[in-house]
Amino acid sequence: MEGFNLKWSELETSKIADRGSVMQLRGPRDNLPMVNLDGTPATITVYGTDGSHFTEAKRAKLNARLKRRNKDMAVEDIEKDDLELHIAATKEWNLDFGGEDEYKHLRQCTPATVREAYERFPWMHRQVIEWIASEANFTPAS
Repeated sequence: MEGFNLKWSELETSKIADRGSVMQLRGPRDNLPMVNLDGTPATITVYGTDGSHFTEAKRAKLNARLKRRNKDMAVEDIEKDDLELHIAATKEWNLDFGGEDEYKHLRQCTPATVREAYERFPWMHRQVIEWIASEANFTPAS
């Protein structure tokens, strides 16, 4: 029978999810890995769905939804909650935004700057969503 042989301890994704996983941004035009002006990879470190950090943020959002369940809820409200969850899942980044003055304030990774960056650059937010969704990104490198 074909398969793979892996230690179960290597499948304990919650540990890596709590430490965070580093993703390198890819250009929206060419899908090539992005680099900063100093040559370092343009990266975002995110917490995974199996970790306590992500789980706590998700539960807080779901509990808030339950409390307002009797009120009218629009799709926009759910999208906003999802954005807030991905902001909470963003641990840090190494992004210089091309050194452009317009984006200089975004270089520091704070909830406010993450929100602004994800809203201004939806492709960046989509890459974070896709990275977080892949369990392989939260297992030890082979």
